[in-house]
Amino acid sequence: MNAWRRLSSAMLIGMCITTAVLLGASNIPVAAADGTITLSEAKKQLSALRAQVDALGSQIQQSEDSMNEALVQQALLQIDIDKQQALIDQLAPEFAAVFNAERQAQKWQYTLQFMLDDDSGQFINHMGITASVWAIWNEQMARLGSEMEQLTSLNDSLAQTIAGVAAEVQQQKALLKQQKAAKAEMQTIVNTLTAAQQQALGSPSQTIKPQTMHLIEVVTELFPKIHTIYTLRSGSTGDHGNGLAADFMLPDYKHNVDYGWQLANYVHDHARELGVQYVIYQQSIWNISRTSEGWRPMASRGNDTANHRDHIHVSMKG
Repeated sequence: MNAWRRLSSAMLIGMCITTAVLLGASNIPVAAADGTITLSEAKKQLSALRAQVDALGSQIQQSEDSMNEALVQQALLQIDIDKQQALIDQLAPEFAAVFNAERQAQKWQYTLQFMLDDDSGQFINHMGITASVWAIWNEQMARLGSEMEQLTSLNDSLAQTIAGVAAEVQQQKALLKQQKAAKAEMQTIVNTLTAAQQQALGSPSQTIKPQTMHLIEVVTELFPKIHTIYTLRSGSTGDHGNGLAADFMLPDYKHNVDYGWQLANYVHDHARELGVQYVIYQQSIWNISRTSEGWRPMASRGNDTANHRDHIHVSMKG
């Protein structure tokens, strides 16, 4: 009898523990048999993934900024190279006659005959003249050599900068791939929820930021020719993906360059009050953090749209 009571007590305790575990388990977010997960677990996972997407977006924007600066550096180096080459081309004719073998031989023939006919006093004087000629010659050769060396250095810097731009592009592609994978994982989680859970979760989609909306309102009021504006883009990187950029498309852009500059300069002039970070137009960039440098040229990206000739790009501060 005592044994039975002990067994019954043990069974009762066991049942209580099992019940407690089961009751507690209802608050633990786990996948259900049909593949869905609890709303609280979905929110937790989506929050972590959203933070990852945002962090990758920041890295992508930093990479975009670095690439823009590299394109500016590339353009400035090309300008310096063109100037250096023009200087060398200007110097080259001065040395053309010297490098002409026939004329060179004739000059030395006359010089030697001239010196051999001298008496001792004249010979010494003419040696001085010859030394002066050689000094000028050596100075000119050194100058040309220095200019050529500088040109080589500029070309080396340009090659490194172009390689840097290519590296930034590859980095952006890698970051975008990671961001795309994180967004796909977010969508997969949402798809496992029931319709009611998805409705309760709300839409995680990004929206245009208020400062961007304000910029668009101001521009469209002051520049009525602007009818097409691009902001958020599916799968876009950086500011466009975060609702912090707007592209103001110019109608018949090749005949509205001045109109485009009016818009670009207005945004430039009111950058602080509008919250502008930088503006790109006509393959040139102006950045509020480098305002003293004015509009800086950028290297070509290959076509009018990529070079911002048919639109004005404006990035806002976050």
